[in-house]
Amino acid sequence: MMDDLDARGIQIVPVLMWGTGKFPLMTGEPLGEILRNPQSKSWELLTRFVTDFVSRYRMRNTILFYELTNELNNYADLNLEKRCNKYKEVCEEGDSFTANDMITYTWRFANLVRSLDTTRLISSGFSIPRGSAEHLRKRPEWSTKKTDWRPDSREQFAKNLEEIHAGVDIISIHLYGGKKTGVLDQPTQ
Repeated sequence: MMDDLDARGIQIVPVLMWGTGKFPLMTGEPLGEILRNPQSKSWELLTRFVTDFVSRYRMRNTILFYELTNELNNYADLNLEKRCNKYKEVCEEGDSFTANDMITYTWRFANLVRSLDTTRLISSGFSIPRGSAEHLRKRPEWSTKKTDWRPDSREQFAKNLEEIHAGVDIISIHLYGGKKTGVLDQPTQ
């Protein structure tokens, strides 16, 4: 496939960890473990996979840049255990994580990729932050205080974008048509 892409001058952006929960699932660890623990079995498995992939393809023109995840920020500061039980999905204690856990993990993940390929840029792969992302950082869904779903200001939105992308080279905001995105829909003051 890579030879065919190269022959046609087509470049790709591989997502190195599309399904964030897959590596923890394969190692029997909760999702939060891979984000918080650089000694976890799931981080070790991800490290082996990424090392194999990047080492194999880093010399090819096929790779435009790397994307770390697919919309991981959509799950930050939410009570994943409660949400999973509501939909009868399998979740366990330790699956939930904070935006700060995600930021630290993103730095670690990006540094792993940079250690293997110093020539290409790295994108987070995050979605546009939810309209209340900064409020949720202060009072996550599992907090003993009432969850704060108030819409973020433009300044809070910009702060969130900057902070969650601090470890990468490209700010990623996957957009989907047909629905309001929160802060971007607010009129300017």
